[in-house]
Amino acid sequence: MAFCIKCGTQLQDGANFCAKCGTPAQAAAEPLPNGKGKVKIGDKFIWEGDLLDGNPCGKGKITNIQSGYESEAEYRGGKLYLLDDKKANTVEKTALEKEADDLSEKGMMLIGTDNDEAERVLIKAAEMGSIYAMQALGELYGPFLKNWAKAAEWYQKAIDLGDEASKRSLNELRKSGLI
Repeated sequence: MAFCIKCGTQLQDGANFCAKCGTPAQAAAEPLPNGKGKVKIGDKFIWEGDLLDGNPCGKGKITNIQSGYESEAEYRGGKLYLLDDKKANTVEKTALEKEADDLSEKGMMLIGTDNDEAERVLIKAAEMGSIYAMQALGELYGPFLKNWAKAAEWYQKAIDLGDEASKRSLNELRKSGLI
């Protein structure tokens, strides 16, 4: 069983190139025995686990350097998945999705105490695709900042991604004549 040394994807038997990133198969290597270690991923994460040519692969633990959040994780198909044991291991999230959720939570806690920072953090999380952040922006712009049109915009973005709670909130704004 060979793996691409660039992205860690398992190669098909007899493949000449990695199907994910196009790296030539002769650059592939078998997983190293005892290939475990600790490496920094970008400037935000530390990986501690299986390594292939110094790059994360397989299973391990990922730590967010800034928040200290740790999770068991697994590299599959060149993507990092966090194994969220809070939901009985049935939900897997990418590191980006988890970061968006963490930002959403932080932003929601700031609403009412530091609305400018809440807005900044929640917009960043919403841009990462967090429905919770979009929903929270609707709450921030609505009751707290009294910008009902902006609240409606954020509720609509969450609705477009299938969020029923935002649909109810937007309907309430319409019923009350605020938009």
